[in-house]
Amino acid sequence: MWPWIGVYGSTLARSVYLATMVLPVAAVALLSSRASVSLHRAFLQQQAWRDKALITGEIGLLVLAVFSAALLMWLAWKHRPRPA
Repeated sequence: MWPWIGVYGSTLARSVYLATMVLPVAAVALLSSRASVSLHRAFLQQQAWRDKALITGEIGLLVLAVFSAALLMWLAWKHRPRPA
């Protein structure tokens, strides 16, 4: 009857819906943290100001990716379809 898993009221349906939102954010966060650690190591080894600014910008973009994924998750949860 309902085409979306998010509208079912069962605990399993809510858990699946939440997992489909939380796991991608967790994946983005883990990948970003791993990348930022390697970029931080490269940052410490660089002497040139331009290289340090570039690495700082890349780390900022990784943080922006995590916040964007978290915002999308929150919006999907807030505006999920609900049964009438």
